[in-house]
Amino acid sequence: MKLQEFGTQINMDKSSELYIDGNSERGVVESIYEYASFNLYNSKNLSIANHMPNQGLFRGDRTFIRGTGLRNVFTWDQIGGDYPIEESTNKFPVTETFSTYVGLGGNSKDNNTTAEVFGRDNFTRDNFQINQYGKIQFTSEKKPIENQN
Repeated sequence: MKLQEFGTQINMDKSSELYIDGNSERGVVESIYEYASFNLYNSKNLSIANHMPNQGLFRGDRTFIRGTGLRNVFTWDQIGGDYPIEESTNKFPVTETFSTYVGLGGNSKDNNTTAEVFGRDNFTRDNFQINQYGKIQFTSEKKPIENQN
């Protein structure tokens, strides 16, 4: 998915789901024009997966992910392939709100790095690093959601 405009907004409303799957050496979400944003308003699921092993999810310059009404963020290591539900490696609890941005700006080697995480849960804030994951789900559910494709 290429977000080609400065400040692109993807807004997800209640119960909505978005699945972004790719097989890319450069990240499956590319937003090099700064300040793209995924805004999750009580949405059910945003799932992003890169099926190529040892590759990141993003290539971006200040790409934001903001959510309200979220319950958990599930992650999988960069193993590639189909990412079975039972192989989820982390569960980051979210207490209502979550916000992070990817890409530190100006330096391409840092364009897949989590710059900062904002939220009420200390474990999530201190340990979440999006550049370490091959698949991620931001969800209002208690458990990971199986892709429906």
